[in-house]
Amino acid sequence: MTLTVLLFVFLLCCLVARNFYFTKRKLPPALWGLPIFGNIHWFVAANPGKILLNIGKKRGPVVFTTVGSFNTVILNGQKAVKEGCKFMPLNKRPDSVYKTLADNHGYLFSDDNVEYRKFIFRYFKYFGLDTQNKEKMIHEEINNVFLQLDQCLGKPQEVRNMFSVATLNVIFYVILSKRYDPGDPDLIPIIKSVNYLSEMPNILTRGAILMPWITKVMPSISGHHFMMGMVLDLFLELENLFDEHCTTRVPNEPRDMSDAYVDKYGRTTFISHVSGSPQNLWPIVITELFVGAIETTNAGPVVNYTTAKLKLAKGHFT
Repeated sequence: MTLTVLLFVFLLCCLVARNFYFTKRKLPPALWGLPIFGNIHWFVAANPGKILLNIGKKRGPVVFTTVGSFNTVILNGQKAVKEGCKFMPLNKRPDSVYKTLADNHGYLFSDDNVEYRKFIFRYFKYFGLDTQNKEKMIHEEINNVFLQLDQCLGKPQEVRNMFSVATLNVIFYVILSKRYDPGDPDLIPIIKSVNYLSEMPNILTRGAILMPWITKVMPSISGHHFMMGMVLDLFLELENLFDEHCTTRVPNEPRDMSDAYVDKYGRTTFISHVSGSPQNLWPIVITELFVGAIETTNAGPVVNYTTAKLKLAKGHFT
């Protein structure tokens, strides 16, 4: 009994000392967190993106804390993210599950993300994908969603998937000069995989993202094996689309981001530990764009259907 009390007091003192140290740091502001787990409860919640956005509104654009096994800096807002990306210590990524699944490649969860980010931003400008043009594409896709809803009055619909189609179509157009109609059977497996990877419905799976030791201790119970299957399915779908797209490509005459990527880097491959076979790098970048876009869409506010239609008609949706 005495040993238990002493251990509890020791852990409590460590917690107080740790958080006192964080609060004394000049930059950035710090949030308290539990020992070992930190604020992992944010990420095991159903919608972690929304929680992080709310933290930004309450605490400011830059907040320091711990999440799972890692020290974490939360950046909210375009300016904070842009400035944070210039800060070299933030360019490397922790050894999260996402980083492992992507074999340390891509533009979000890899240590070499600077090169990919520069490429994406450069060719967004090259293809004239400025804010105005991107908003125009988004408006067109939202209008298609409303038209689909009008056709289904009185019938139950999976509204989330409707907005997922709209979101993915914007990226498909930018990346592969392609878009899908709602209900297209070829799009269903892609939406299924992307929605799963952005939401992580299993609470242990969400926790394991930033506590990788869980996947080693409980690979099946944590849902890690199932997640790897989802990643592999998505990689294969995008790999097939990428291969098909490259058959009509004309060297040095890029139609979209995929053509520009091949012109600049070639069809670079690596041996994926997920599939155990050669894997193109570009589909990993596309996967990250999809997951990030869907996660952001799902974290967005729900608006009244009629009000949204009126705003769209008046050009107020931005």
